[in-house]
Amino acid sequence: MSFLRTAIVLALLVPATTTLGQAVSVPQLKAAFLINFAKLTTWPDLGPTAPITLCTVGDDDVASAVAMMVQGRRVDGHALAATRLPLDAAWAPCQILFIGKAEATHTLNRFRGEASGTLVTVSDEQGFASNGGMIELFNEGSRLRFAVNLRQVDDSRVVLSSRLLQLARIVGDSRVR
Repeated sequence: MSFLRTAIVLALLVPATTTLGQAVSVPQLKAAFLINFAKLTTWPDLGPTAPITLCTVGDDDVASAVAMMVQGRRVDGHALAATRLPLDAAWAPCQILFIGKAEATHTLNRFRGEASGTLVTVSDEQGFASNGGMIELFNEGSRLRFAVNLRQVDDSRVVLSSRLLQLARIVGDSRVR
């Protein structure tokens, strides 16, 4: 089983607080999800040597976990990079933007005004995917899961892998009438 598939299966099947006898924090688990999202997303305008940048706003614990976990990692020849952004920063260097709960509504409203067709938005705010975000992390029992808003994905220029979509709870599917 590949590292990617193993990580996704573990993230979905193992309680958020333990993995193979080792303690895993919730921020580390969220960071692992973000890295897996990077592995399962295609950006049409990403140059062949450009890094894939995972940005965080409003959650220092997740930002620290992402920064630690991306060190030395590559995805399809692209280095992974982490950037912690202030709330009012430009998102141009980001491919994935994680928005902490406290900032989700404000940041998503700002994002709508500066819509970027290649920015994957992720948050752990309840209702984020249903309210216009792309990916929402949520707890189901003791497991961390995710929902994908297909309408937002379809309106963007990014492509999420069918493997990722098979594991997601789907909301906003514009293809179902």
